[in-house]
Amino acid sequence: MFMVLRLCFTPVHPSILPRASKKEHGYELHGVENLPEGPGIVVYYHGAIPIDYLYFLSRLFLWKKRLCLSVADNFVFRLPGLKLLLEVTGVMPGTREECLSALRNGHLVSISPGGVREALFSDESYQLMWGNRKGFAQVALDAKVPIIPMYTQNVREGYRMFKERRFFRQLYESTRLPFTPPYGGLPVKFRTYIGEPIPYDPNITTDELVEKVHVKVSTWVQPRSYGVCLLLLEMFVKQKMIGSNESSTEGAVPTSYLTFLAYLLGEWTGVEHTEDFLSYGVYLSWVLFPLAIVFILPLAIFFFCFNTSLLLLHIYKRRKNGLNEGHSGDVWYGAKEMLAHLWDGHGRVWHGYELHGDENIPEGPALIVFYHGASPVDYLYFMARLLIRRKRYCHVVADHFVFRLPGLKMFIEVLGVMHGPKEVCVSALKKGYLLAVSPGGVREALFSDETYAIMWGNRKGFAQVAIDAKVPIIPMFTQNVREGIRTLGGIKILRKLYERIRLPIVPMYGWFPVKLRTFIGEPIPYDPNITAEELTAKVR
Repeated sequence: MFMVLRLCFTPVHPSILPRASKKEHGYELHGVENLPEGPGIVVYYHGAIPIDYLYFLSRLFLWKKRLCLSVADNFVFRLPGLKLLLEVTGVMPGTREECLSALRNGHLVSISPGGVREALFSDESYQLMWGNRKGFAQVALDAKVPIIPMYTQNVREGYRMFKERRFFRQLYESTRLPFTPPYGGLPVKFRTYIGEPIPYDPNITTDELVEKVHVKVSTWVQPRSYGVCLLLLEMFVKQKMIGSNESSTEGAVPTSYLTFLAYLLGEWTGVEHTEDFLSYGVYLSWVLFPLAIVFILPLAIFFFCFNTSLLLLHIYKRRKNGLNEGHSGDVWYGAKEMLAHLWDGHGRVWHGYELHGDENIPEGPALIVFYHGASPVDYLYFMARLLIRRKRYCHVVADHFVFRLPGLKMFIEVLGVMHGPKEVCVSALKKGYLLAVSPGGVREALFSDETYAIMWGNRKGFAQVAIDAKVPIIPMFTQNVREGIRTLGGIKILRKLYERIRLPIVPMYGWFPVKLRTFIGEPIPYDPNITAEELTAKVR
């Protein structure tokens, strides 16, 4: 939006925003001839967001080569990064001195007496919420300029505020900040009407002028109130009349569902050519359908496999008393094999998953150190393929937040997920287990990127564990893991939030069906003469 407005009010390309207004809202501006050549104050009703004012501003610039300065609430000037935008669009503080100076320099100045309060807490009844504000009238009298009323039809139908506003109203009155969220963006018809000027009259009082302007704006506020049922009935009656009148000659006029919906939306919103909008929407849906498949379907498949895993585990738990203990006396071995085939199948189909170098894993205990992608799905594929090929199972160290997630207790138990205290890890290795750990952990998962930066920091506990347990370290890496699933970890505020609360709230996207290959390197053998720092550097 910043770039659009910047371009809109420079000679480079001043028609970008008006084109958007034509496409989205069929914007029309009426009564521009009522604007004086000299200074004046434009008083308007404030919608939920001032998009209609931006349309008016751009249309006025294109038609008359004039820029109307506007008064904004103080909080706008505290928003970061808007200094140039406010300067280009002529936004200024609402002090009496600023307004008088602009008017004496021959500018048009626009003011919404209702301001932010009207934007947030008015509704589809178009109630004017001016309160006792009459400063705009006093400024007009002091500057001896006319007041021009302005109103945009359907502006509340395009963008709305939540009905339950008591909490937000109290919050606004306490902080004077607009916390109430708008919604909508509906492509309704916008028509801005500029009324005849109310000329300067030295004999009128401020209160009388405020009342005069208030009445003038109020006369335009007549929102459409078609009910959906009424429109359906009207459409049905019209179609029946057409069919009965022309049945003797041409028969009933066939009406498609698209035409019916276009008529319904056109009557409700006031937008012309709604059938073109709907046809364009259908076209976009077909164009974007492959994108939806890429983003939504893989995620759905992943959650399907995950939920299927949990369901199978619960079924297995209920029936395991009647089953024989499997490999090495592990009563969960059958469930592990079942899940291994499920996830291995997912990896084969979706990523063409391959595992290379599993011969480097010794028969005894070892510590596997791996790079953590945005999602640990590559580790699940590795664990599944290892169990199928070598009949070996690998435990893994996970972040503490994993153990606080509801419904995962059984899944964590079966997969051998454990906390990462040094003593627990050393004990598991001394029992002959394979143990996997990612020194980068959640921080590497969320904030590394396609450059595959290793984010281990000063972590060297894994090296000390290997030394204390006298086991080798086996490096492991999955190719393309960052191309398959990505994160928005480049946003600084998300990084700061994670460092504060230690929860992985950074959004992920992708689940692209890229080729995944896991490579297991040659073991770094146990060396009693090496320090933890040296071993960490070697593994890194």
